[in-house]
Amino acid sequence: LWNYDKIIGMKTFKYLYENLKPSVYLNSLARPDDILFFDIETTGLSRKKDNIFLIGTGYYSDNGLNIIQWFAENESEEINVLEALLKFADSFTCLLNYNGNSFDIPFTLERMNKYGISMPPLNSIDIYTFVKPLKKILSLHDLTLKSVERFLNIKRDDEYSGGELISVYKSYTKKKSEKELNLLLLHNKEDVLNLHYVTSIIEYNSLNDAKLQYDNCLINEYYDYSNVRKKELLLSGLHNSTTLPRSFNTFKSNEIGSFIMNYKTDSSLSIRVPILQKTLNYYFENYKDYYYLPNEKMCILKSMAGGVKKENRENATKENCKISLNDSFIPMPLNAVIKDIRIFKDSYKSKQHYIRLEDFLHLDKDNRSLFLKLYYDFFFV
Repeated sequence: LWNYDKIIGMKTFKYLYENLKPSVYLNSLARPDDILFFDIETTGLSRKKDNIFLIGTGYYSDNGLNIIQWFAENESEEINVLEALLKFADSFTCLLNYNGNSFDIPFTLERMNKYGISMPPLNSIDIYTFVKPLKKILSLHDLTLKSVERFLNIKRDDEYSGGELISVYKSYTKKKSEKELNLLLLHNKEDVLNLHYVTSIIEYNSLNDAKLQYDNCLINEYYDYSNVRKKELLLSGLHNSTTLPRSFNTFKSNEIGSFIMNYKTDSSLSIRVPILQKTLNYYFENYKDYYYLPNEKMCILKSMAGGVKKENRENATKENCKISLNDSFIPMPLNAVIKDIRIFKDSYKSKQHYIRLEDFLHLDKDNRSLFLKLYYDFFFV
């Protein structure tokens, strides 16, 4: 439904989505009755030089989710849409938005200031602030609203970005094309409507405060993309979070391979850790108690070196007081150390640590849980 108010001088469009009620995620942010959804469309990025030509708002009622759009036919009607927002927002205490703290809100306040009007301060609930810390863990391409929608499998009919619609609006002011008007309204309407759905993204912030329960582990053999046979350790566990909106995979790679985490909606998770067959070194901390034998390229305790001639031995150093071992290893997050577990490295100064697979398999459940948490936290660094 829409109408043109001849007195105010602008078009107003109204929609009702009867089946949409406040979600549990929204209830955790504020009272639904206090929340006004908010999104604007502008002719550019400059708050002083460009104009707002469309404001979209949404609110819940007993009937469902209501959306109202105020549309300026031309530059002179900008003040009308601003005054309409000002009057309507008086019934609410919170503005629900996406990246509104950086763009929509300061832009709107600047345009109001031009006309000598002002809006009382409203609490801003910016969903962008909940998404930003999740970019890596959720493997988001970027932090735009559309990227979040794609992650949550929220469908859109609109295919334009706000920037692309600037030229559409300028064309509309000259031609008054209904097709162009519908493109402008659709983009803004879906931006407002989808705030109802994207609030569920905030639940993923519970991943940062993980309390994990170790469940099981197994060794998996597979062939990589080059048809090379490899092995990996699969660690499975449970997370204490509430049910997430959808499952996801995330990975973190370095020079030694990829760690992959699969997280399911039932709060179960699995982490895939590469198993590597290689020669690594274990360095003794009490190197001052050892001699190094250059000819044999090995170390020996001083207490056992009575039969070794002085010319065939030297005091061991941090770098050469070691044993080398060819075995199956699993890499650990950088600089991670587990008490009473031998740490192996490529070289003394190497920051990458490994442990023997066999040593891990002999750990009790509590220590395996500690490993699970170390790998889990590794994804959030």
